[in-house]
Amino acid sequence: LIERCADDFDRLIISTGAATLDEVASALRWAKGTEVCLLACSLQYPTAWEDANLARISELRKLHPTVGYSDHVWAPTDLAYAFGVAVGVAGAAMAERHAALPSDNECPDLDMAVGPPEFGLYALGVHHGWLAIGTEGPHEGEDEARTGARRSLHVLTPLPAGHVITEGDLTALRPWHPWSAEPSVESLLVGRKLCGPVKAGVVQRWSTVNDWAEIETRTP
Repeated sequence: LIERCADDFDRLIISTGAATLDEVASALRWAKGTEVCLLACSLQYPTAWEDANLARISELRKLHPTVGYSDHVWAPTDLAYAFGVAVGVAGAAMAERHAALPSDNECPDLDMAVGPPEFGLYALGVHHGWLAIGTEGPHEGEDEARTGARRSLHVLTPLPAGHVITEGDLTALRPWHPWSAEPSVESLLVGRKLCGPVKAGVVQRWSTVNDWAEIETRTP
């Protein structure tokens, strides 16, 4: 079936409920290089929260980069949003959810399906989960706080050219400047001679100190 679908379609969504990793790998081979999104899935209807197995998403990503989640978790109105956030944060590339209209009493999926209000909350939760993942490093929203919270090295009193810097000459004050020496390099500056005079309170620049290039290469 997968091979036939791969012949007829450019994209396939393959759910992996109850499948072993070897079986999933076989399915990917049968897909013949077609664009595939695997769906992590707990083949249990409905699925209890403790059986949702969201960790399966990252496990499947070892085999294939694009992995979503086929959701059968029982999630009434007050929980639909919360579980949607969990799915998003788990890194699901897409989310599939059973839904049913309130008037459809004969729907076989009623035990695990959500109605329109819950579906909307669930989708919003997934979206917010995606947003919450963010990046692995600092982001632009932190720039202002980073500048205000971090410290730069300052000199406490006016110092003449040729002065040998001591620990008592320096202090760490906010804010931080990209062009200033950070407090972590204070021990590297102590014992160096100043190239020129420095006014009190002026941020200690690298270019003020003899052999500054050597010091910079030794900075942690």
